[in-house]
Amino acid sequence: MSSLEEDSISSNEDIEQRTAAPPLELLPVSDHPPQVQTAPSPLLPEPNGNGRKAGTGRAAPDPRSQSPEIQLFRAATGRYPARPLYQHVIRALQGKTHAAIAPYLEEWCLRGYRLESPGWVTWVAAGKIPPRTNGYNGKPEAPPKLGLNEKLSRSMAALGVKPGQRVDMVEVARRYQERQKGLA
Repeated sequence: MSSLEEDSISSNEDIEQRTAAPPLELLPVSDHPPQVQTAPSPLLPEPNGNGRKAGTGRAAPDPRSQSPEIQLFRAATGRYPARPLYQHVIRALQGKTHAAIAPYLEEWCLRGYRLESPGWVTWVAAGKIPPRTNGYNGKPEAPPKLGLNEKLSRSMAALGVKPGQRVDMVEVARRYQERQKGLA
C-alpha cells in the first residue's frame, strides 16, 4: 500500500468521524396514539345523540314532507321541492287537486321550462297562466305575420271572391275601385 492510499484512507476515516450522526434513540412503542387536548373548533359541528356529528350523513326527514300539498307536488313532478320552498309550495297548493294544477304544469313544460323548477307553483298561487313572452323584453309574442297568399285571400274575400273561384283580374280591379269609392 502506498503512502498516498494510506493518506486517503485516513482522511476518509476522519471525515466519517466528523460527519457521523449521533445514534438514534428508540422511543417506546405504544398501541395507542398520544392524546392531544385541543379546543373545540367553531367550524366543526358538535356530535349529536346518535353518535354522528351533526351535518354528516342524511339529514333528518322534514315532517312537512308528509303534508298533502308536498305529496301533491311530488305526485305531479315525481320529485320533492327544495326544502327552502316547502312553505311557498304548501301555501300555493293549499286545497288544490291534481286536476286543478295539471294545466299549469302542462303549460310550464310546453314552454320548455324544467320540470324540476317549481316556478309553475307561482302560477297556481296567482290563479292564472301568464301570456307567453318572446323571452327578451317581457312583451307578449306578436301575432304571426300573414303570408302573401293569406293577405291575397283576405283581400279577395273582402271583394266578394270565394276561395277557389276563377275570376277575371279586370273584374277584381273594377270591384276594388268601386269599394275604394264607397269608403271615401
